[in-house]
Amino acid sequence: MSKILILAGTTEGRVLSDKLEESGIKHIVSVASEYGETMLGEGEFRTIRIGKLDEDAMILYLEGEGFSEGDFLVDATHPYAKEVTENAGKVAEKMGLKYLRVKRDRVDIPVSENIHIFKSIDLCAEALTKFLNQKENQKEPVLITTGSNNLEIFAETLSAEVLKNTYVRVIPTIESIEKCKRLGFEESHIIALQGPFSVELNVALIKQYGIRHLITKESGTAGGFGEKIEAAEKCGISTYVIARPEEEGMPLSEVEKLLVKGADLELDIKSDTKSKEAHLILAGAGMGDGDSLTEEVKEAVKNADAIFGAKRILESLGCAQNKEKYSLFRAEDVIDIILAHPEYKKNVILFSGDSGFYSGARSFLKYLEDKYERLKQFGEKELRSVNIGGVNFIISVLPGLSSVSALAAKLGESYEDAGIYSLHGRFSKENLNEILWNIKYQEKAFVLFSGAQDVNSLARGMKEQEIEGEITLGINLSSKEEEIVTLSLDEAMGIERSGSIIGFIRNLSPQGRMLIPYFMDQDFLRDNTPITKEVIRHESIRRLQLREGDLVFDIGGGTGSVAIEIGSLHPTLRVLSVEKKKERVEILKQNIENHHMDNVKVIEGDASEILRENIDEMLAGKTKPDAVFIGGSGGQLGEIVRLISQLGEGIRFVVNAVTLETIQETEKVLEEFEPKNRRAVQIGVSNLTDVGDYHMFRAENPVMIYSFEL
Repeated sequence: MSKILILAGTTEGRVLSDKLEESGIKHIVSVASEYGETMLGEGEFRTIRIGKLDEDAMILYLEGEGFSEGDFLVDATHPYAKEVTENAGKVAEKMGLKYLRVKRDRVDIPVSENIHIFKSIDLCAEALTKFLNQKENQKEPVLITTGSNNLEIFAETLSAEVLKNTYVRVIPTIESIEKCKRLGFEESHIIALQGPFSVELNVALIKQYGIRHLITKESGTAGGFGEKIEAAEKCGISTYVIARPEEEGMPLSEVEKLLVKGADLELDIKSDTKSKEAHLILAGAGMGDGDSLTEEVKEAVKNADAIFGAKRILESLGCAQNKEKYSLFRAEDVIDIILAHPEYKKNVILFSGDSGFYSGARSFLKYLEDKYERLKQFGEKELRSVNIGGVNFIISVLPGLSSVSALAAKLGESYEDAGIYSLHGRFSKENLNEILWNIKYQEKAFVLFSGAQDVNSLARGMKEQEIEGEITLGINLSSKEEEIVTLSLDEAMGIERSGSIIGFIRNLSPQGRMLIPYFMDQDFLRDNTPITKEVIRHESIRRLQLREGDLVFDIGGGTGSVAIEIGSLHPTLRVLSVEKKKERVEILKQNIENHHMDNVKVIEGDASEILRENIDEMLAGKTKPDAVFIGGSGGQLGEIVRLISQLGEGIRFVVNAVTLETIQETEKVLEEFEPKNRRAVQIGVSNLTDVGDYHMFRAENPVMIYSFEL
């Protein structure tokens, strides 16, 4: 019988362990604290291990317990426990264990002006701080229900006045309570209770303490997230939601089924599946309404033993009555199910839209290619195969109707001359910025959205960047709820809709792309901050030899003129601008905001100190700049270059030197490192100025521009 280790600490972990206990299946449950042990209780078939495990400790423990290839490692930790999940995946891969990630059920978040959603706890704390640190809002009571792990972020950012009116709800352990006290939360404001909580209890607590702002993670059904949202809405208070990280895995019910059946059948499965075949058909499901399936896909579904896909797609399949259906579509989940069911010979995995257009079919195939031997191609239909666990999986891909072609047809528009982009499941400031950058220069574009919030963000971005246009939305295409609506940017910024959404953007005045983009000095706020002048800036950037996707360090950011001009060249460029003088940092940030440069980030502090403090982390994360511009080094040029050179080879440097001292310092660096492609040029610039009724040239300080590669 296979061995099983469950990494628990959540409701799902306890439920799964109880199910195995009821089924008489021996297993080990790992919890972080004694409190976790008390929540589980004793069991005849359950062994409990207490204490946190990093990657190395987990391997030692598993090897000590006799775990080997084919045994189960079940990750039922909290969705926000990223580090544990990453470690578990690495351990399973190294030891050849079957890794099962329990995916927590999601709760739909209602659209409400009182609900604010953030991608990280840092962004949430920043927004809350900005609101509450205003004098008129300081006394509005806050209830934090995110647990004790991340309380430091709030304790460090909220003012002392705001903390006096902040309540925290944590589990009733000595460690949690002591931590709250240590961080400065008043003892009378620590609510130590074990959840999850009913709507009624949440309402009672909100009313008792006069709460005006509720902070919560998107913890799902098991974490009582829905009850918190409902209570907050009933009380009319603001809710700050920290969105759950993108999560992969299997529903608890599927993990239960696999373990309860699979633990006893594992040996039989391995022996019975030798030389067996299973067909995997990756198919585009079109609009997801069932009627838009191609005849070829309908036939595949009709003959399938099991069908996999998103819940919405499966529910719409009139041609799949009495079929085994699984609301799963990740490759590892599908493979596990099929291996546990040798009778599934023909399997269809349905992906919305077209299998070759921003489809999950791509990641499905990539997983198989990365995880197993390279897919073999054979036969007239170019089928591919891969052997997994003794089963020869034969893979084919079928196309479907994409939402782009469907909307284009309904609008009578062509799309061979349009830009096609996606925010669906890929929303980030960087991705949005890249799409806006492209839309600015195109008359037509199609964009896939995850929901109305994506539409709001795109319209707001177009408005901020002064892109004149309108957006036509195709909502729930080919369904009974289908709606096609054309909106102005102002209307699109406020639209609220649910369901699948695709947009057609018409730019009413597309710009021509500048072949050599540049800014003039007057485009930047300066105050008394020095600026790298136009001619010097343009020549320095040219010598950086930038390429799409480069990471650039800008040392001595000043006004941000160099960083911003670099960022404007292409949206995939990423710039980190380091500036140590606080007054200059404010000017730099303002210039970045004025020019909408989301790909330029500011780091405040001394460059040499920042590099020294973070060099180990940068080496571990393989963070290497492609290019470095040094406009000001504070006399630390040699140390800065020395530290950056540790990050890897092929880094391109450009150094501006105005004083004789900086020139001497640069020459010493060149002598020490003996770099490749060493070049230097001195540029003297004179600008035409008005002097009364006359015009004369006024000379700027000559600048030495050094360029080299380490």
